[in-house]
Amino acid sequence: MSASLTTNTDTASSNANGVHQPVSLSKWSDIWIPPPQEKNNRVGAVETWREIVETIVFVVVLVLILKSFVAECFVIPTGSMAETLYGYHKNIECPSCGTQYAINCSQEVEHPEAGYRVDHGICPNCLESTRLEGSGRRSPGETNRSIPDPGPATGDRVIVSKFFNDLLNIPYARWDVVVFKYPGNSHPLDASYGNPPFPISGPQKEHTAMNYIKRLVGLPGETVAIHGGDLYHMEGVIPPADGNNPREIDLWKYENMRANASIDDFQKGKFKILRKTPKVAIAESRLVYDHDHPPADLPNLPRWNDPNGGFFADGKSAFVAKSYQSGKPNWIRYQHLLRGNNDPSTGQARKQLITDTMGYNDIFRNRALGVGNNWVSDLIVEAKVEPSPSQGAVLFELSRGPDRFEARLDLETGVAEIFRKTGPEKNSIAKIEKAIGTGKSFQVRFGNVDQTIHLWINNNIVTGDGIAYDSPKDFGPSLENDLEPASIGFEGAAGRISSIKLSRDTYYTVRNTNPQDPDVSIDDWTIGLDQANGAYPKKWEELRNLPVKTLYVQPGHYLCMGDNSSHSSDGRSWGLVPHRLMLGQAVGVYWPYGRMGRIR
Repeated sequence: MSASLTTNTDTASSNANGVHQPVSLSKWSDIWIPPPQEKNNRVGAVETWREIVETIVFVVVLVLILKSFVAECFVIPTGSMAETLYGYHKNIECPSCGTQYAINCSQEVEHPEAGYRVDHGICPNCLESTRLEGSGRRSPGETNRSIPDPGPATGDRVIVSKFFNDLLNIPYARWDVVVFKYPGNSHPLDASYGNPPFPISGPQKEHTAMNYIKRLVGLPGETVAIHGGDLYHMEGVIPPADGNNPREIDLWKYENMRANASIDDFQKGKFKILRKTPKVAIAESRLVYDHDHPPADLPNLPRWNDPNGGFFADGKSAFVAKSYQSGKPNWIRYQHLLRGNNDPSTGQARKQLITDTMGYNDIFRNRALGVGNNWVSDLIVEAKVEPSPSQGAVLFELSRGPDRFEARLDLETGVAEIFRKTGPEKNSIAKIEKAIGTGKSFQVRFGNVDQTIHLWINNNIVTGDGIAYDSPKDFGPSLENDLEPASIGFEGAAGRISSIKLSRDTYYTVRNTNPQDPDVSIDDWTIGLDQANGAYPKKWEELRNLPVKTLYVQPGHYLCMGDNSSHSSDGRSWGLVPHRLMLGQAVGVYWPYGRMGRIR
């Protein structure tokens, strides 16, 4: 016989005589339940430790799985990818113009035993040489400006994705920033050439092959050419020139990159230029001049000027058009006037060509002026435009050799039209409807990079992948164009122009053993005041016939190069990267805070 137990009901209970007596229960707590037996403390401790160990093992296994197949974190040690990625560096604020910039100090951090110390910085904006206090040494032409040495800052910390390429089998693409195991030393001029073969010959740190990070520029089975700072490729496969049959494991070596291509093939147009995407073009742009940071000690050195008196200055860094008239544009034009580069006879500043100067590289060929070694003709200009009234047009113009490219932004219709002007000829090469809103201020960025025109309005690209154009037959600077390479103006309109900034494209050098050496030696990039409208200077003649370097990319391999081309050891020197050594694609910077973001 069984009975159910509920609250507020009678149940049977035995008295001392064994007679069942009714009992009333008002709540569950009245029910007596025998206490459980206490667990052995030792057993409980063992259980706790086992849970901790299992958790640790689980986390370790999860991390290893994620590291092996999904993503891994790396620290950038050197400056070969600057300024896309920083290695160990020092952050400096220029005491003259206030520009904040970084200089490379990888050698100081990684080789303290050598006693090397980065004790100077050269501002990429105004070229002021600044001494870091504590060194006691001075550079040629240095001013008395000095600041406390800020000390080294860590390199960028990046996340490298392995998921897309390894698990999803998505191929690596051109312009990806990739991490790989360094394959080894192969160049005949390298002292280690002939030592034990791969992988022992590669540089190692604590008996582990070192990781390198570069930008992927050459794909398997193509021939890549470097010319005038730009990259080209040959359509179709060209086998190595000597026709040898190296072992598959040796295909990466520099000696197996020789190609059956010559400068004649390049001049005949067999090579096609490699055009960067708009996002990569921005990632590889480098500062020439930021007009929001004019040098305080050089008030009479106007980089942007008004040749016809159509503007007046609004503060130190803006221009306002005085009035508007139809058919005759008012312009402000850029002149590359550098600190200390004056005409000896008159004392006036001399115009010069834009070169591949970069503040991150703490040592320059001409340290007093901070002048780069190679002429850069691919430029990007940007500014904020506040038109008034909403009629007429805003004009942006960039020159390159014999050509001027103009973006005409119609303030009434919102149409952007791109023109190519060569001598007296002016031809429309593209028209974009509704590129800008009417009657509003807007930010404009206009670029001429890799024989491609790009136009951004309020940081939105309106020209798609870009407007490609054919290369001019006459390669080389023009006195009329390249000494005033960027201009902004109003046509039949007035308004304010501010936040003006000029940048240049990354210049890829052809040198393999000493990449900091110039492609051609030009002792003086300036032009005398009396030659401004004269004949083409003989000292620039070599710029018309720049050298061409061709590199064959073996099947199953990649050609990788650094963005800081003049200070990068990469595929130009030691060879290719086999697919088996690719570790993944660098997708983002997660530290330091101010540089967090996606890698382009």
